[in-house]
Amino acid sequence: MSDKGIIYNMQSYSIHDGPGVRTILFMKGCPLRCLWCSNPESQRLAPQLYYSAVRCMNCGLCVDACPQKVIDFAGDHIEIDWDSCTACGACFEVCPTEAITISGKEMTVQEIVDRVEKERNYLIPGGGVTFSGGEPFLQSGFLREAAGKLKEKGYHVAVETCGYVDIEKMRGCLDHIDLLLYDLKTFDPELHQKTTGFDNEMIKQNLETLYPLVDVIVRIPIIPGVNDNVSELDRMAEYIAGVDKGARVDLLPYHSLGKSKYKSIGMPYLMEEEVVPDEADLQRFQAVFTKRGLRCEIV
Repeated sequence: MSDKGIIYNMQSYSIHDGPGVRTILFMKGCPLRCLWCSNPESQRLAPQLYYSAVRCMNCGLCVDACPQKVIDFAGDHIEIDWDSCTACGACFEVCPTEAITISGKEMTVQEIVDRVEKERNYLIPGGGVTFSGGEPFLQSGFLREAAGKLKEKGYHVAVETCGYVDIEKMRGCLDHIDLLLYDLKTFDPELHQKTTGFDNEMIKQNLETLYPLVDVIVRIPIIPGVNDNVSELDRMAEYIAGVDKGARVDLLPYHSLGKSKYKSIGMPYLMEEEVVPDEADLQRFQAVFTKRGLRCEIV
């Protein structure tokens, strides 16, 4: 158990991550490295520097303030030695435009509850809180404590998970979770290894174990050049129907809104430019799942 966790964002008024209106808590740390990840700042468990070049006025205050001397001028802009940065926050403290911020903040369970309680009037009834990430179960002690306190306050609690986590960490939190939003990226293990860094055997085993224990919505991101074809999606549909013939499946169309974040944290964006599926494609993909008897929605 832990009464402290690392949160990098809190989003209000969400209507896409569980029933009703919700507050989303984005937690740091993820075991996967999906090529298309839209929140790359979530991958590292520790807080990290986040630099927005469009906000920077090149005043040089961060260069002078950095105790590690990992920030310097490169012509008309600053450059950061990302590998040497310790995210101490000295540059953030002096930046007048918030071009430099720290992604990730330690928060207590009580701080989380207090923040959510301010939004209670539109969260209850019908809505609640969703823990997203990153992978929330990597901070399972904090997740259990925070979810438990929120359940005591009457909130519906959902958790979005990639499924690549020790099953016992997941089991230990289920008493305080109403809904799992369970990501399934591909069916083919080799394709999953190539595009996320790991195969998906644990993910599938965990899904089969958890399904009888808690409400689950399977979420499938439709990724150009990865799983945006009827053959791969039909394999996934057949597998999910084998777990539960009446399962709910959400299709999440790929977007590149997170692409600019990679430069802001010193990471390369490795996803190749591909044609994004249009509405006709998405409806065709949806039919793959409904033909298997699954309840499928495009989110």
